[in-house]
Amino acid sequence: MKPKSIPQSVFVDKKNLLKLKQKAQYFSIHQNKLLADIGFGDSVSPFKTKGLDFQEVRVYQPGDDIRFIDWKITAKHNRPYTKLYTDEKERQIFLIVDMRSTMKFATQGVFKSVMAAKMATLLSFLAENKNDKIGFTILGDKEVETSLSGAGSQNLLLLVDKLEKYGKLSDETEQKSTFLKALSQSEKAIRRGSMVFIISDFSDFDEETAVIIKRLSNKSVCSLIHTYDILEKEFPKGIFPITDGETFSYIDVKSDALQKKYQEDFSKRMEALSTLAKKENVGYLPLKTTDDFLKNLIVYCKGGLI
Repeated sequence: MKPKSIPQSVFVDKKNLLKLKQKAQYFSIHQNKLLADIGFGDSVSPFKTKGLDFQEVRVYQPGDDIRFIDWKITAKHNRPYTKLYTDEKERQIFLIVDMRSTMKFATQGVFKSVMAAKMATLLSFLAENKNDKIGFTILGDKEVETSLSGAGSQNLLLLVDKLEKYGKLSDETEQKSTFLKALSQSEKAIRRGSMVFIISDFSDFDEETAVIIKRLSNKSVCSLIHTYDILEKEFPKGIFPITDGETFSYIDVKSDALQKKYQEDFSKRMEALSTLAKKENVGYLPLKTTDDFLKNLIVYCKGGLI
């Protein structure tokens, strides 16, 4: 039983997640277009068109949208090729959500796990509004659970139940599940033409996971939603309050070497994710624990996606 003194910013609560349905009702393409040219941060969005499914690649013709040029094939054949898309009436939305211990942290705003759960739930409601199929993988400390695509309302409720389950604080001191396992397990369930959202702090992102993301991007529209706390990025000196959801303590950061290492590690990870996104046409959305996730998602979509 969670203590009453702990704010909802620490725990994933099913009732609060279900309230996001109201927000999904007024999130429309028209409102996205109003914010299409704002842009922010290091975000990269692959969503340029509404509900499209990849069909084929052919030689570029006058009038083709230059945003769909396939640069790899163009470079190989030394002439421009473009990707063609067709309308897809029933898409698969697939969510890969990291709910491990590293996600249960924040110095400001809400826990990364809470932010991830909110984003995953909102995306699911948007999918349900369009009668899209919803599939998901939840990555916990001990296990990885995958649900194959099903009817929006049915799998949406199952997703919310799982998010609340894995959003609880764990006594685990070691993560037995890996990001690589979650991606590998998900890859088998993701259909061609799907929209895939990977929501994580990418704490164990490496070359092997990048390879799977590249493969996914070849058959689907992929987005990396990178949740992080400002302390991970800037890591200033000082004394900071921390909590495990039940007790409060403080962390005293005085070491110049420690400060430099954390900043370098985070910068390298963010740069690697951003580079992968730009190279493979994968979406990249950095999301701080203090951000307005709804506003950021609207801007990120830029009039496409839902």
